[in-house]
Amino acid sequence: MDREQTGRERDEREIIDKARAGDRAAQEELVREHYGYVMGYLIKLTLDRELAQDLTQETFVRALRALPTWRGEAKLGSWLIAIAHNLFRDYARGRAKRVNLPIDDLPLSDAGAGAAQMELGVQAREAIEMLASLPPDRREMVVLRYYYGYTSKEIAQMLHVPEGTVRSRLHYALQTIAKRKGD
Repeated sequence: MDREQTGRERDEREIIDKARAGDRAAQEELVREHYGYVMGYLIKLTLDRELAQDLTQETFVRALRALPTWRGEAKLGSWLIAIAHNLFRDYARGRAKRVNLPIDDLPLSDAGAGAAQMELGVQAREAIEMLASLPPDRREMVVLRYYYGYTSKEIAQMLHVPEGTVRSRLHYALQTIAKRKGD
């Protein structure tokens, strides 16, 4: 591990310790540092910007309340994703019957873009449509694995499911995507 990485981890640990002790500035810094990470995850999972914002805010409310009891066994980002996952799962069980696909509301506009940016916009739209075609539990696995780079083992630990379940859901998700691309 290089010195820069070690220094960043040490700095984050100091901020976490201060936040755990109730330091408001440290808590705000943790939220600033991780907000985009959690929000991006929830946007990809929910495909609904407003819902993602609501769930992101609730994730941080719960995380800050629970921070004094956090054991630090996982990275803070992984812990936050686990909280966001649980909130989304509760939402999906209780209210979500169908996923809306508000593609126009997502930051994918091609207006004023050059050819390369337009191609990226088209690819992003296609990726979101592919995600939308997946059931939430499989979509989540794809997002965590391919957008965030977590291993199957890390995802299993984060979501409290067997590693085989993660691999199975990924397999079926990729099958669904492959079938759709073939259509």
